[in-house]
Amino acid sequence: MILASFHRVVALILLVLVAQLETQQRNLTLGIQRGQIGITIVAFWLKSVSDSPKEDITAKQRMLDFHLGWFLDPLVYGDYPATMKNIVGSRLPFFTENDSKQLKISCDFIGLNHYFEFHVGDLPITFSKYGNDYVRDISVRGLFSKSLLQRDSTSSSNPRSLQRLLEYVNVKYKNPAVVIHENGFRSDGDNCNAQALNDTERIEYLQSYIGSLLLSIRNGSDVRGHFVWSFMDCFELLFEYKSHYGLYAVDFNDQKRKRYPRMSTRWFSSFLAKEKNNAGITSY
Repeated sequence: MILASFHRVVALILLVLVAQLETQQRNLTLGIQRGQIGITIVAFWLKSVSDSPKEDITAKQRMLDFHLGWFLDPLVYGDYPATMKNIVGSRLPFFTENDSKQLKISCDFIGLNHYFEFHVGDLPITFSKYGNDYVRDISVRGLFSKSLLQRDSTSSSNPRSLQRLLEYVNVKYKNPAVVIHENGFRSDGDNCNAQALNDTERIEYLQSYIGSLLLSIRNGSDVRGHFVWSFMDCFELLFEYKSHYGLYAVDFNDQKRKRYPRMSTRWFSSFLAKEKNNAGITSY
């Protein structure tokens, strides 16, 4: 309970700091630097495990409110989602009237880190030895399984998930400027052998997700940029050195950390060069 409360307080402080920083930036620079301020959040898409019972559909929306709405609602509407306020009650920190006013004009763009979708359903939790905490508040099944560490039926790579996410943000949050700050394919095991370097699955993943991104833009989403995660293999927050996202493989057993270009490197370079040529810019 203490840990969950701490997370809520930290989230409030981050939101208020973003608002204050934006105000100071506008006042001090008077637009001379032409900088922009935004916030980046992890943004899974959520799919209900079934359309019946209706509790599963409600659970999906509840999780979206706790997952995305926790940050985006204050930045667009100046307050937390009604779902969070009803469930968390007095345990949820509150914004002052001035905080709400500043928050609603604080972000020039929203950054999203997106990889896959989770399948969730309703799971009423009536008791927790930790008291009222985040897991009990959301009361969903499927999200907190081994799916973050192991691929299983509760999570999946689905390019339509990015399109659905962007369309949801477009409609619910007044179509803000969006930058996809992380999007990439995870591979496990030996990352430098011939099979690992021939990463056709990563190419297919990136091609399909970028295609989904294009459809979202054509449907009106204000997407300003897309960053592939990652340029090279690195220490991952959840997986340490066990999983790899890089276009370049890194041999972590080599003291010099020798790097090897995967096939996706050539594909992505060719993709970027083609786009630049189409725009009349010389590739390199």
